[in-house]
Parts: sequence; structure tokens; C-alpha cells
Amino acid sequence: MGTSEESEFIPIDDPLSELDERVGIIPRAAQQIFAALSSLEDDAVEYKLSVSFLELYNEELIDLLSDPDEERIPVQIRETRTGDIVWTGLRQLTVQNAEDMT
Repeated sequence: MGTSEESEFIPIDDPLSELDERVGIIPRAAQQIFAALSSLEDDAVEYKLSVSFLELYNEELIDLLSDPDEERIPVQIRETRTGDIVWTGLRQLTVQNAEDMT
């Protein structure tokens, strides 16, 4: 008898299963976020997703989306009067799909 090749099984309902195992956390998170949003589709509701990318290095917060040719604005963490935590000096980009985040 000859040898048979095993075919790989990928569940259709799992968008992360199609990603290469070497893909990092940001593309995986992006895929999962947009899969969840598409399952919540409702004509009466509109979703807008903004992202920021921040690095903590040697106790310094670095905005990874800032223009490297411009003077770096210090990123700071603040607490509002209502107790919410907000970032200042951090650039935000609106994204339409998972590919925009990679």
C-alpha cells in the first residue's frame, strides 16, 4: 500500500487558525478584533476603531507611530477626575480592517 498525505484541517469559523504560526501578537489580535466586530454587525450601529502603539523601554514611554523626523512629544499617563486613565502625547490612527494594523 502507498503512503497517504495527511491533509490539514482548518475550521472555517476560526479566523486565527488560518494565520501562520510565526505571526506575532498584533496581527493575531487585529484579526480577532475584526472577526468579533463583524459578528456584531448591526445596521443601526457604527464602529470606529482607533489604535496606538506604545513601547516601554528603560522607564521611557515611546510612541511607535510618531514621525521619527519630528521632535518626540513625551508620552504621559494621566488620571482624570473620574478615575479614568488617559494617555497624552500618543498618536492614534483609525483602522478599517486587520491589515491596517500590521
